[in-house]
Amino acid sequence: MIKHPQAPVRTGPAAACSVIDYVPYWHTVYKWCSWFNSSTGNWWTYTNWGWIYEGNLDGYLAPGCP
Repeated sequence: MIKHPQAPVRTGPAAACSVIDYVPYWHTVYKWCSWFNSSTGNWWTYTNWGWIYEGNLDGYLAPGCP
């Protein structure tokens, strides 16, 4: 579930990646896998929408991305 008013969906797991959409507040997303970006120290999750910063999502991390 989204906990940020409009969570940006990105093309990859980094803030430098392009925003391709926004998920509305409290919208349900399906987490497929999570990845730790060691260069920034942030977790990112790949969802049915695309890559979303884990800080904008509610719940637990998904299994690690391959």
